[in-house]
Amino acid sequence: MAQQPPTPKPPTPTPTPPAPTPHPGPTTPDPTPPVPDRNVLEALTFAMGLMQFCAQPGCGQLVPRGRCATHARVKEQQRPNRDVRRWYYRDRWKRERERVLVECGYTCAHCGVIHHSLEIDHIVKHEGNPDLFWDPSNLQALCSDCHHRKTGHGG
Repeated sequence: MAQQPPTPKPPTPTPTPPAPTPHPGPTTPDPTPPVPDRNVLEALTFAMGLMQFCAQPGCGQLVPRGRCATHARVKEQQRPNRDVRRWYYRDRWKRERERVLVECGYTCAHCGVIHHSLEIDHIVKHEGNPDLFWDPSNLQALCSDCHHRKTGHGG
C-alpha cells in the first residue's frame, strides 16, 4: 500500500491586534468618587467611635457631637439670651474672631497648643453687655478643652 501524504493542516489564523485607540490626553480623577451606602457609612463611623446619637432624647440621627442640625436650631431658638446670641453671627464678630486668632498665632492662651479650630472666649463674662462683648482686650483664644474647663460647657 502506498503511503498517503499527510493532509495539510489549515493555517491557524493569526490574531489581529486591537486597533490603536487615540490617546485621551492626561487623565483626571473622577470628581465624584463612589459614595458608600449611608447606612453602612453610619454603622462604620459609629462603630469606630467617631459618631454619637443626637443629644435630643428620641432622635436617632448620628452626629460628631451634641445635637443634629434640626435640634441644635430648636435649642438655640429656645435660649433666653437669643438676642445676644445673634451677635455671634454678625460679620463684625467674624472679623473680630479672626483678628484674635491671627494675633495669638492660633495658640491657646491657657495651654499653648497651636490649633486651627480655637474658640474665642470672653475673659470676663459679658452677660449681654455690648461693651464687654465687643471689647478686644476681653477676648482670648482657647482650645476646646481649656474653654470647656473654664466655662463648664463647650460653647
